[in-house]
Amino acid sequence: MPRSRAEPCQGQDGEVLGDAVGEADSETLDHAAGDPVGDEGRAMLELIWLAVLVLIPIVYILLSLLRLQSTSFAVAQAAREAGRLLDNAPSVSAGVQQALAVARQTLADQNVPAEGLVVRYVSTGASCDTAAGIAPDLTSGATYDICVTVPLVLPLLPEGITAANRMTGVYTLHVGEFRESR
Repeated sequence: MPRSRAEPCQGQDGEVLGDAVGEADSETLDHAAGDPVGDEGRAMLELIWLAVLVLIPIVYILLSLLRLQSTSFAVAQAAREAGRLLDNAPSVSAGVQQALAVARQTLADQNVPAEGLVVRYVSTGASCDTAAGIAPDLTSGATYDICVTVPLVLPLLPEGITAANRMTGVYTLHVGEFRESR
């Protein structure tokens, strides 16, 4: 006797598989595919956890690189501005004071802490870290490097860990370059 369309299909053990049209019970298919019942939504949860676990280190690396770039720009700009003010200063002592003040201000503009700021004057081309410092000279034609050095502070790390890392900006001052004839 042929089955009508409304009658359910049964398997060998009497389990209802669906109607004659071919619709099957979703719970039976889940068991047949080997998926446990109640596993819906786990993929979304796993994806969210994976995104968080990957996103946090990427954001930290990005923040660290931005801080590195900001500090690098700040010390380079501070050295340049210190050189310009020193070149235009009426005396060496006034120029040194102005150079230190403008270096602090330039660092503050970039949100770089000025604690540990060192402004040194060295011979042109000499290492800012190891060369002996020289006294600034305002005679026309004098040339020397102005070195602005600050500790590199990375986000979320104590200063004690990163204090050994320093960033240095160097500007070669040619005295008289920004100066009018006196």
